[in-house]
Formats: sequence, C-alpha cells, structure tokens
Amino acid sequence: MSDPARKTNDPDAIKANTARNFITQRGFEMIKAMVMVGEILSTKKARLRHGSWMSWVITNLDFSYKTATNYIRLYENRDEVLAQEPGTLQDAIAIIGAKGKRRI
Repeated sequence: MSDPARKTNDPDAIKANTARNFITQRGFEMIKAMVMVGEILSTKKARLRHGSWMSWVITNLDFSYKTATNYIRLYENRDEVLAQEPGTLQDAIAIIGAKGKRRI
C-alpha cells in the first residue's frame, strides 16, 4: 500500500495525506471488486463447453476479452494480491508480475 503515516502538524500535509489515504483505500476496494468479477468469470468459464469462452465474453460482456482474462488472473492470484492490499491496479499487476507470470 503506502509508507506508514508520518507525524506532521502541517495542515496542508495532513489534508494531502488524508486525501491520498482515501484514494488508496478506495483503490483497494476497486481491486477487491475486480477479484470478485474474476471469480464470477472463472466459474462461468469452467461451466462453458470447451472453446466457447471467447464467444461468450464477446456476446455477453461490456468489456473486452483481455479485461475478462485479467480479472480472472487477479482472482487466481487473490491470496497474494489481497494480502498486500494494493491501492492501484498497477500495484496489483506488479504483485502478479513478481510471480514470474506474464503481466496483465
């Protein structure tokens, strides 16, 4: 996530730190939602007949095939990703990338 909070009495620094903490927390909530989407998609993919996944994605989802597979990758790596509480998608990608897998 971020470095531990610094002790400061500067009102501008306090405002900036508070706003950034808000963003980071909401970012982590976004990552958790992406993992949840990945779980839904992973379950659906397992239920579909072999070879029909891409067609199902194109026909039914409001986002791309690549995005769908990225959500599945986040879900597959959820334990590591969520344990580190990334505040941004870039941070989550770095966690997955550190495992030696291709980056999303």
